[in-house]
Amino acid sequence: MAAAKLPFQIALEQNTNDDSTAFGKWFGRTYSTSDTLSLRGLIERVAFDQSVYSRDIIEGVIDRLTTVMTELLTSGESVKWDGLGTFTPYVESTGTNDVESYDVNVNVKGIHIRFIPENTKGEQLTSRKFRDQCTLQLAGVWTKRNITVGNKKKVVREFFTLADYKLNQEHPANNNQGG
Repeated sequence: MAAAKLPFQIALEQNTNDDSTAFGKWFGRTYSTSDTLSLRGLIERVAFDQSVYSRDIIEGVIDRLTTVMTELLTSGESVKWDGLGTFTPYVESTGTNDVESYDVNVNVKGIHIRFIPENTKGEQLTSRKFRDQCTLQLAGVWTKRNITVGNKKKVVREFFTLADYKLNQEHPANNNQGG
């Protein structure tokens, strides 16, 4: 039996760029109250979901899967994980004027991993169909306000529940925003 589906939290944020044609408009942004789930947390989650496999078996399989994927990616190979997507290494490089002067130890600045979500077999992880798999919920509002710390001005982002945001708008004397 699968765990209960958690809602996909959305927080609104207003465009404050004076030069933008979307200035003043509100846009939805992903909102999460937790940190990124670690591998250990993922293992616990899989084991908790009444799996027939114990935590140590799940951990062993995921550990080996991680090792093999890393070996393949560091060899320049792409890895396709059916139902999730494809991991592909790509080169960040500076150019040279001719073939003879290209030195991989100098010109290759980095190797990055590109993730391309699965979009076949009905998963459609990058389309509007994926939205239909989510249970969307409005979490609240992100605001920005200017503060001065020492001699430096900083912009601070603050999160308010929708009720608290509305209350701040109705009673500006209590409103810490702006400035």
